[in-house]
Amino acid sequence: MSARRSEFGFSLIEVVVAFVIAALVLVAAMRLFGGAFDGSARAERMTLALVAAESTLGTFGASLPLRPGTQRGDLGDGMSWVAQVQPYAGLTDESLERLAVQAYDVSVTVRWDRHHRDSVTLRTLKLIKRTDNE
Repeated sequence: MSARRSEFGFSLIEVVVAFVIAALVLVAAMRLFGGAFDGSARAERMTLALVAAESTLGTFGASLPLRPGTQRGDLGDGMSWVAQVQPYAGLTDESLERLAVQAYDVSVTVRWDRHHRDSVTLRTLKLIKRTDNE
């Protein structure tokens, strides 16, 4: 009887197939992590834009005048804001005459990419005390 010699190790084909499989898994993992990092960065910018919009909205009637029209500003770091102020249309002229306040509809949009695709918009109703000459 002849003794069979046992073979140890891997053939070249098995090694190449193992490398191809490892490379495919690595590419898929890199795409997954890259997408997660992009999503994380976008969420961070959206959070910053939301805080900036909230802050800008709060300045109307305090440090920024509350007058009808469009106002713009730059927040730096590629972010800008646009505010629309208009008299509130939800009240009739009779109702407005009886009130001691003037109502304004204020919306602030903050954009943070150069193509203005990404934005956050907040809207509120602001009241100011009516002056005697209004």
